[in-house]
Amino acid sequence: MKKLLLLLLFVPFIGIGQNSDEFDGDYLEPESIMSWTDTAGGYHELCPIGYNESGQIAYRKYYELNDGIGYYLDRIVIQSFVYGFGNGNLGIVDEFILCEFASETDDGNCFNDTWDAKYLSIYSFLSKWRIFDSF
Repeated sequence: MKKLLLLLLFVPFIGIGQNSDEFDGDYLEPESIMSWTDTAGGYHELCPIGYNESGQIAYRKYYELNDGIGYYLDRIVIQSFVYGFGNGNLGIVDEFILCEFASETDDGNCFNDTWDAKYLSIYSFLSKWRIFDSF
């Protein structure tokens, strides 16, 4: 009886202190660390998100061109820094488009509160690549 009582008391606590993979998936909206304007008048902004143990980094990149009808692209990019991945080049592994529009008829509302509005999709995408939020 005493063993049964101990078993009932301590078994529920066994899993509380165990963390199977130490993966932190709380992704905060990244801050911009770099911005520049290209020769065509396009504005770029780079915002690092984090990295994974496979040598890949995630960052958010904006591109905005206000000339003509205009163009806007907001995306999250996963880039490999390990030689030999895929085709053997250091390069983009995957990307997730947060917002894109390229006409005068678009209302442009897709980039208002993009991170908050698409948080579950962003969380799913970054978790798939096991990105640690490090910034």
